[in-house]
Amino acid sequence: MKKLHVNVLYATKSKGHGVATAFEEMSRGLRARPDVSVTINSWDKADIIHVHSPDPMSMLHLLFSRGKKVFTAHQVVGSMNGSIKGGKFVERIFFWYVRHAFYNRVDAVVAVSGKSAKILQGEMRVKTPVITIYNTINMAALRVDAATRKAARDKLGIGADEFVVVGNGQLQPRKRIDTFATVARKLPQVKFIWVGGVPFGALGADTGKMNAIVDKSPSNVQWTGVVSLDQAREYLAAADAFFLPSDQENHPMSVLEAAGAGLPIILRDIPEYDDTFRGDALMATNDADFVKIIDKLRIDNAYVKRAIAGSKAIAKRFDSPTGSAQLVELYWSLLDK
Repeated sequence: MKKLHVNVLYATKSKGHGVATAFEEMSRGLRARPDVSVTINSWDKADIIHVHSPDPMSMLHLLFSRGKKVFTAHQVVGSMNGSIKGGKFVERIFFWYVRHAFYNRVDAVVAVSGKSAKILQGEMRVKTPVITIYNTINMAALRVDAATRKAARDKLGIGADEFVVVGNGQLQPRKRIDTFATVARKLPQVKFIWVGGVPFGALGADTGKMNAIVDKSPSNVQWTGVVSLDQAREYLAAADAFFLPSDQENHPMSVLEAAGAGLPIILRDIPEYDDTFRGDALMATNDADFVKIIDKLRIDNAYVKRAIAGSKAIAKRFDSPTGSAQLVELYWSLLDK
C-alpha cells in the first residue's frame, strides 16, 4: 500500500489552548502509523493538506498546494462567545470569513462532535461534506499509578490526605469559573485547583470580571495561570476528581486528559455532551448538585469506583488509534474520488 504523506497546518503556538493540544495529538497519532508520513507547516508536496487554523499561511496552501484539503473545525457558532472581547459581534465576522475562505474551499470539513456537525451543516451553511471525527488523545501516556501520583503531589506540595478537585481551561465566562469558586466555597474541606489562565491577554472576554472572581475566591482555591501541557498533566496526576462546569464546549481535550488519568469526571449537563460523555461522566445542572457530587466522591468509595469506570469508558472510546484510523479512512476516500 502506498504511504500517505499528510501535511498538517497549525499557526497558533500559545500554551493553555485546547486546539493546540488537539493539533499535537492528531499529528502524533498519525506519525505512529506505519502507513502515514507527516510534515508540519511544510511546502513539500503532500497527498493531504490538513488545516487546523484559518490563518494566512493556511490560506496560501489552499490556493497553491496540490493534494486534497481537509479542515478540522475546532470552533463553531457559539464557541467564541465568552472567549474573546466582543464575542458575538466578532463571531459573526469571523465565521463569515472562515466559511467562505476555508470551510467551503476544502474537500472535507471535520467536526469534532455530533453537535458541531449539526451547527456546521445547519446554522453555518457549510456546503462542503462534514465528517464527524472526535478529538482523541494517547491515553497510555496519561495513565497514573501510585508512584506517579505521589511524585506529582510531592512536587506540587499537596498532602497525601488532601482531597483535590482540578479544573482545566482558559479563564473565560463560558468556562464558568464563577461556579468553580462558588462550589469551592461550599466545600472548605476540599482543595480546588484551576489549571489555566488567559492566553489571549487583553483580548480575553470579560478579563476584569474573571480577575475579580479569582481575587475574591476562597482560600481553598488555587489558580495556576497559563502552564505548559506537561505541568497541566501533573495536576491531573495529583487530583482525586476533575470538574469542568462550562456551559458551552465542543469536544474538550481537558476531559479526555482527565479520562486518561483515570479521574472521576464532573461536567455541566449540556447538549454538547450527548454523543460524547453522557452516561459516563457525572453531570449536574446547578451549583448545589455539583457540591453533592463532589462531597459524595470524597466519602463514598463505591461511588468513586463507578465514576472511574465511566472515565475508563471515555478513555477507551477516545484513544488516539481510533481517531487516526478514521482520519486515514477519510483521506483515502478523498484520494479515491
